[in-house]
Amino acid sequence: MLVKILKRLCICTDDFKGKIPGMAFAVYQWLVMRQGVETVKPDVHLKRFIERIVNHSITDQEIVSTLENIACELDLKAYELDWRIWEHQKKASKFL
Repeated sequence: MLVKILKRLCICTDDFKGKIPGMAFAVYQWLVMRQGVETVKPDVHLKRFIERIVNHSITDQEIVSTLENIACELDLKAYELDWRIWEHQKKASKFL
């Protein structure tokens, strides 16, 4: 049943907003990724990576749309780009 609800909510994040109290946008993105939707989850690794590049803060929604577009241009699945950035950030944090 949860899968059916999530698939219906995947159509538009505005429809999802406020439906489950305490559910943040990043968690929503993770849930829809688990359902096979080609997207990214704007976690702390992606946020730090993007903000370091653009040198200013960026919203979670901007992170998602930017990385989805970049993944398309690179001929990657969005989750593959998400994973590559996450791994890069994980390795980079060892040297800080």
